Amino acid sequence: DTWFSSSLWPFSTLGWPEQTPTLKQFYPNAVLVTGFDILYFWVARMMMMGIHFLGEVPFRDIYLHGLVRDERGEKFSKTKGNVIDPLEIIDEFGADALRMAMVLLNFYGRDLKLSRKRIEDVKHFINKIWNASKFALGQLESFDPESKQPSEPSLADQWILSRLQEAIKETRELLESYRFSEAAQAVYHFIWDEFCDWYLEWSKPFFYQPENDAQKRAAQETIHHVLDYSLRLLHPFMPFLTEELWQNLPGRGESIMIAEFPEFNTKLVQPDLEEQVKDLQSVVAAIRNLRAENLVPLSAKVKVVVMVNDEPSRELFEHNRLYILSPPQVNIQELEIRKGGAKPATSVSSPIRKGEVCLDLQGLVDFDKELDRLKKERDKVSKELERTMALLSKPGFEERAPKEVIEKQLEVKRELGEKLSTIEENLKRFTALRNQTH
Repeated sequence: DTWFSSSLWPFSTLGWPEQTPTLKQFYPNAVLVTGFDILYFWVARMMMMGIHFLGEVPFRDIYLHGLVRDERGEKFSKTKGNVIDPLEIIDEFGADALRMAMVLLNFYGRDLKLSRKRIEDVKHFINKIWNASKFALGQLESFDPESKQPSEPSLADQWILSRLQEAIKETRELLESYRFSEAAQAVYHFIWDEFCDWYLEWSKPFFYQPENDAQKRAAQETIHHVLDYSLRLLHPFMPFLTEELWQNLPGRGESIMIAEFPEFNTKLVQPDLEEQVKDLQSVVAAIRNLRAENLVPLSAKVKVVVMVNDEPSRELFEHNRLYILSPPQVNIQELEIRKGGAKPATSVSSPIRKGEVCLDLQGLVDFDKELDRLKKERDKVSKELERTMALLSKPGFEERAPKEVIEKQLEVKRELGEKLSTIEENLKRFTALRNQTH
């Protein structure tokens, strides 16, 4: 009886057997979203009943999603105590965090392995958006979107507008093909990796110390437009956060729910400019990596030499020094850009597409002291790895130990192995540098 009555749902809820206006308007529908486990119990029956009584299928597309399971892939069970109560999660992390986490985990053909850690990760993303929006809104307090003041877009402004178009294009295509997880990831990576991590830092000089008002006006126009459209792209996944932030934008409409979803504008795409910015990003990334690999404190100012292969590359980096110097994580005291030449004797280097980035460690690292510390850490990690491997190889361990305990130990073994490998690489590098200075 249950499945028979449910099979009538697509049209019985619309007034059938009467030929109501609602039935005429909404039958057939477009998409059915459901779990794969009731494909034959319910979906097939709805199709057959629709064809039998109304002569037409009730929907054209069927989107089958996986089942929600715990982080180990097991079904939720009160007996096992692995149930995640959505109401508790909403109280702790918010409805948007739960919603976005489930979308991100909703891959084709897979069940959703949901955990509090996944939801907490999305909460960090929400905090990132909130702080970025707070900064952006702070720069827009006196901004009038309708004003026709002259503007002078920077390289960063043009770049982020180009990248926004790629994000719009990708998100629309993925949503239209029901690839919701990939669509959410596209928006996630654009907002976090490009808008927050790169553009906001690069835009600050144009807000705080612009050469002219036209530069500041262009930065305001860009940050307003990109934040507006980013929130619209994110709205299907995070409706509450996006509405709250969008309502605070200058010139906003009645509601983001009825605002136009962003359309791809090919005129704003600049592939050549994006390639130039990739080269600038590679320099910044190389400096950050060299600092991290060689344990240079974030507070320490460094000397950097960028050695390029040709004159056009030198001109590109020289003309855009601002974008290399402005990210706070690089903390550069002296930046030299040159074509070729010898590397400083006490420097470490990293290759980039257009040349090489050198970071001078003179006076920043006590090589003897650092070598002693690394040797002690290597011994400690080696002993921990030996204990873990001894436990895994113990007779009967894999047969008797619970699955999660074995997986945990295997993960510990992998992490310790990677850590030991990194320590060995650092030992080799610091030994070579110490020999150069002695």
